[in-house]
Amino acid sequence: MLDERHPSLPQDRLDDNAYEFGRIGSYNIIIACLPSGVYGVTSAAIVATQMRRSFPDLIAALMVGIAGGAPEPPQRDIRLGDVVVSEPIAGFGGVLQYDFGKTEQEGRFVQTGVLNKPPKIFLAAIAKLKSDYLLQQNNRSGANSQNNNANIGDIIANSLTNGTVPQEFARPPNDSDRLFQANYDHPSKNASCDQCDSRMIVKRASRPHDRPYIHYGLIASGNQVMKHGITRDCLAREKNVLCFEMEAAGVMDELPSLVIRGICDYSDSHKNKVWQPYAALSAAAFAKELLLRLPFRADERNQPENYVLNLPIAEGAAYRSYADQHKPVGRAGTGKSTISRTLAKNLYTHNRLAASFFFNREEEDRRTSIRFFTTIATQLANHYSCIASKIQKAIQVDPDISTKALKEQFDKLILQPLSGTQLMTHRARLVLVIDALDECEEKESIKIIIYLLGQLKDIKTVDVRVFLTSRPDLPILLTFKKLPDDTYEDIALHEVPRIEHDISLFLQHELCKIREEREELSLPEKWPGEENLEKLVRRAMPLFIYAATLCRFIGDEQWDPDEQIETVLNYRANWHTSQLHMTYLPVLNQLIIGQNPAQKRRLIEEFRQIVGTIINLASLMSASSLARLLSLPERTVNCRLRPLQSVLDIPKNSDNPIRTFHLSFRDFLLDRSLQENNLFWVDESKSHELIAIKCIDLMSDSAGPGLRMNICNLPSLGILRREIDGEVVEKHIPPELRYACRYWVYHLVKSGHRLIDNGQTHQFLLKHLLHWLEATSLLNIKSEALRAVDNLRSIIDVENGAGICGLIHDMKRFVLQNQDIIHKAPLQIYASALIFAPTRSIVRTIFDPKKIVHCTLEGHKRGVNSVAFSPDSKLLASISDDKTVKLWNTATETLLQTLQKYKNWVNNITFSSDGHKNWVNSVAFSPDRKVFALALIDKTVRLWDITTGALLQTLEGYNDSVNSVAFSPDGKLLASASDDKMTLEGYNDSVNSVAFSPDGKLLASASDDKTVRLWDTTTGALLRTLEGHNDSVNSVAFSPDGKLLALVSDDKTVRLWDTATRALLQTLEGLWDTATGALLQTLEGYKDWVNSVAFSPDGKLLASASVGEAVKLWDTATGALLQTLEGHKDWDNDSTFSLNRKDIDTDSEPLYQITLSSKGTKNPNQAETRSYETILVQSEWLVRNGERLIWLPHDYRPSCSAVNGSTIALGHYSGVVSFITFDTSSSSFSLLR
Repeated sequence: MLDERHPSLPQDRLDDNAYEFGRIGSYNIIIACLPSGVYGVTSAAIVATQMRRSFPDLIAALMVGIAGGAPEPPQRDIRLGDVVVSEPIAGFGGVLQYDFGKTEQEGRFVQTGVLNKPPKIFLAAIAKLKSDYLLQQNNRSGANSQNNNANIGDIIANSLTNGTVPQEFARPPNDSDRLFQANYDHPSKNASCDQCDSRMIVKRASRPHDRPYIHYGLIASGNQVMKHGITRDCLAREKNVLCFEMEAAGVMDELPSLVIRGICDYSDSHKNKVWQPYAALSAAAFAKELLLRLPFRADERNQPENYVLNLPIAEGAAYRSYADQHKPVGRAGTGKSTISRTLAKNLYTHNRLAASFFFNREEEDRRTSIRFFTTIATQLANHYSCIASKIQKAIQVDPDISTKALKEQFDKLILQPLSGTQLMTHRARLVLVIDALDECEEKESIKIIIYLLGQLKDIKTVDVRVFLTSRPDLPILLTFKKLPDDTYEDIALHEVPRIEHDISLFLQHELCKIREEREELSLPEKWPGEENLEKLVRRAMPLFIYAATLCRFIGDEQWDPDEQIETVLNYRANWHTSQLHMTYLPVLNQLIIGQNPAQKRRLIEEFRQIVGTIINLASLMSASSLARLLSLPERTVNCRLRPLQSVLDIPKNSDNPIRTFHLSFRDFLLDRSLQENNLFWVDESKSHELIAIKCIDLMSDSAGPGLRMNICNLPSLGILRREIDGEVVEKHIPPELRYACRYWVYHLVKSGHRLIDNGQTHQFLLKHLLHWLEATSLLNIKSEALRAVDNLRSIIDVENGAGICGLIHDMKRFVLQNQDIIHKAPLQIYASALIFAPTRSIVRTIFDPKKIVHCTLEGHKRGVNSVAFSPDSKLLASISDDKTVKLWNTATETLLQTLQKYKNWVNNITFSSDGHKNWVNSVAFSPDRKVFALALIDKTVRLWDITTGALLQTLEGYNDSVNSVAFSPDGKLLASASDDKMTLEGYNDSVNSVAFSPDGKLLASASDDKTVRLWDTTTGALLRTLEGHNDSVNSVAFSPDGKLLALVSDDKTVRLWDTATRALLQTLEGLWDTATGALLQTLEGYKDWVNSVAFSPDGKLLASASVGEAVKLWDTATGALLQTLEGHKDWDNDSTFSLNRKDIDTDSEPLYQITLSSKGTKNPNQAETRSYETILVQSEWLVRNGERLIWLPHDYRPSCSAVNGSTIALGHYSGVVSFITFDTSSSSFSLLR
């Protein structure tokens, strides 16, 4: 009886019960049985107690099993296979423990004590069942109200038919059900009751069917088996007992329970086991039916197993209800969708949902098949966790399944999951509701859907039915005819008998409501009279939509209802006039009654403009949005719509969408056969053309509500779509503009318009293409944008559209190349997408009129490891795995020199941790830009003539690789640091970094021996040794005035020293005084190695960078942390950080590079203020001042980078060098130049 089985749950160590777990309806079920061969009240109490110990949250129980009946025909006509349900009666809670009590005078035994009543939730469900049976009695004459339970019969039949219950549980022959007189005991010599005296059988009337009858009342429970007819009858008459069993009394006070017993014998000596299986099945079937009537638990329904499928669904398409197996077809207005919704609502209330899809030609997602099977699959998963797990696995195997062909979606998301699912009995019948299939615009898809749904009958484990409605279009009928005969049944609604009676009832009901609502008119009680009613019924036959429209027309409060009826009945139709014509034309004619010719023309034209737009919209729209789209006063729109409330659902709130009551109204207005006879005929093509024009006009209105750059006023170019609140988008992009962005191409295609050069569409794209793409990202309609571009290509005028053809072709490539970042960060359409577009791209040419400098320098044959600017920014050096160094002129973007290869370089190439070859450790330009120095791992320093490219000198004598080189300010000295300590002797470990003081008199060197030494550059003498770090010192930097020295170390600190006194001034966790050698500050706060440090030009700020952490800005006077540049904790080692400094330092080591610069703003009334600009590469982003600025496509993500002023140079693994220049004085949205 379980709808699905669940895995076992842990149970208390003292609990010996054996359990089954599962679900029926929306309730989780735990099933326990008494131990085999053990019976009685005590045993049942033990089982209940142990169950409560393991599962304390149990709310109620059902005692389901077999019992011996206590019949007394005809009053209590209880028969074998019937079901008895415990129900409270006077003085008892539903169960009587008949062997518990005391013996009084004269040996009379008196029962004592009253057991608990069943839980209220079950008693309420029983009341509902009885009510439903009473309704069934009214529909089936002669049936007994308490016994007519077709649902239980269906459950039994289905469980036996689908194989979930063995055939041994089938109902035995009726002639084996024999009730003997109470005083006739079973002779001991008889092997079976077949040998008993048939004359002693009680005669009972035959029943009309074999389904179990249900009896409600008192159940007797005790520790002994009742096997005596006379005793049975005595207790039954005294206490009105219906049956006898042996366990319920032990459970009632332990666990609130309802007892359900199938009758297997008559509690006499004629006992046999033939009826026990069927009796057990009938009791279980009633238990299931009862559970399905319990209040539906919505939380369980919405989140059965918390599966997240991430499948696209058609919003509003699912009613989430069951239906039955037929496929009604019928003409427009016969009530197909009404039947579907009514049936769906009824089944929904009984918790019998599988899945559903209501097609609707007025809504985008519901008029195509694109999301049909994904919507069905999502509902199945929400309803059955066992199916959900299989659908989820299918998505994991093929994440793009929602984009595949319909057959593949059906196979993987519907057919295979259902085929691999074993559900139980009655619940195993899954019914899908598919309404208005004919409203799917893709006619080929309709045929495919019908064919695929027909395959569901071949599933063996689950019985799947489909309730489908459609108009009887010939292609649909022919497709069904091709299916096997046993696949479907059909019903033509307009041919259903008694439809005239139904329409008459409907009109009587609606007209009665009108009479009551228009009480001020004092309409007669029998209004509008039998004669008029009959005429209205004949007019309406067989269309319910006609009847419904008539009632709305007659009930219009602006008109007298009698006059409205007269208008309808006096309308004279020609022989060729359709019934839809007769339905709608009387309503429309009222618009122009009494108007002069000029007024008629105006009203009809405005009708075509307003109503023609409503019926041709791709998605519903409100009156206020419609007015703004059409550039009409909202008052005009409301005035034209007010008389049309018989055919249009016009909400009181003008911001809610307008709907047609029925699609037939649209069909009527667009019917070309009525063009000559219908003044209100709408030319569909012209209507679509008008909507397209209005959409483009609206989007082009940049000064008003139209599209523009950064339409949502977002704070930065790099803000991600997921970071943008939906309310922000809704605020800045009103509904009509959202509609225009989504559907303008759809209407162009529908209009049959061809695109030509310099037409409206061409002009729009030339000006607003990027604005539209930004909007598609904000609206999350990426796939629709791509589809729109393809559709535009399909309607180009070949002879007159060469220009727009080229633009749209390049537009397609542009969108495909950048679709990921456009969808990820909307404003990158103006940054990354343009910057990295091909130079000859038409889109780039149009939207990039010299606003961006993005140069690509090609020449290296292998990856670029390092790039560096000269101090004056006029030169750029690039170092490559091809063992060359190239010098570039940044102004002319030309190659000046290639420093030639040397054979011994090849022998000294090593690999860095990221797998790329590094053979240059450090580079330096001389101040006069004539000499270029390279520190190499081949234990040399080489000096090159920048002008000629000639090798000037090779400095040898090192015993290990050279880590760092630096020119003195006057260019006369070159300092180098090596792993073999240093020529300026005194080191016991590798020297990592060297730096000259600004005046060139001091040289600072940092070493792995945890010290920094200051040297006199004239004499070479050691002046001071600065100690205090607990690990290797990685980098040194002098302040611009030379008074402070900053050191960074692997001990995670930065220290500031006074170079004169050698005093420690600050620990920035060091800043040293260069005159004293005093430690001024220790700047704390890092959790990892500090790799690089730099002063601002005025010496007031110090920037430091660490592996895996943010860059920190410090006040050199106080040591206070001024700012942390957050959001960049995933920086890799070859990232570059710059603060717009003129004399940038560049290392080929994979360390952070930090430089500082300031820009002052002078105000005569205020002291000079300074701000600092920061530019860095972080993962896939170029970041400024902590904000994402430009997304770097995969091919442009650098292997190294360098920043100088407003230009950043990027070296790439491809061997290409590129650089980008920014306008740092402007805001984020005009920063590119």
